[in-house]
Amino acid sequence: RPRHEHSAGAARRGRGAYLFSSRSSAVGPSTATAPPPPPPEPEPKPDPKPTPKPKVFTIVEVMPEFPGGEQALYAFIRDNIAYPTVARENGISGKVFVRFTVQINGQVSDVRVVRGIGGGCDEEAIRVVRMLPAWKPGIQSGNKVAVEYTLPINFIFK
Repeated sequence: RPRHEHSAGAARRGRGAYLFSSRSSAVGPSTATAPPPPPPEPEPKPDPKPTPKPKVFTIVEVMPEFPGGEQALYAFIRDNIAYPTVARENGISGKVFVRFTVQINGQVSDVRVVRGIGGGCDEEAIRVVRMLPAWKPGIQSGNKVAVEYTLPINFIFK
């Protein structure tokens, strides 16, 4: 019997025989090349000019003003503040110093306590300051600017 290169014996002897399957193409040496990988994603370009945070002043030529002045400010606080129950029950009284920023549009932001007395008074002071209406903004060199403002709020236990 003649031997043929495509026989099973040829495959065992390593003569480069090809085996075929109904599911795929030839198994063996391949002449096809793999597709090239996709191009890498372009790296995001850094923002050439990052937006700087506006400078917040502490002292300016014209300080921010509450609508109606200082007396109207304290009237607003008096009308809207509630003495915390914990502070009342424990006889806590004193001044809470609240610092905030009056933005160039007059809105109050970044409200925080710089010196508190506890008993819920600190949280109540923050709550009321966040309720403040827009102020007349501060002015420096003829421009509206953001100004940091510190406000003492008295909690007097009677």
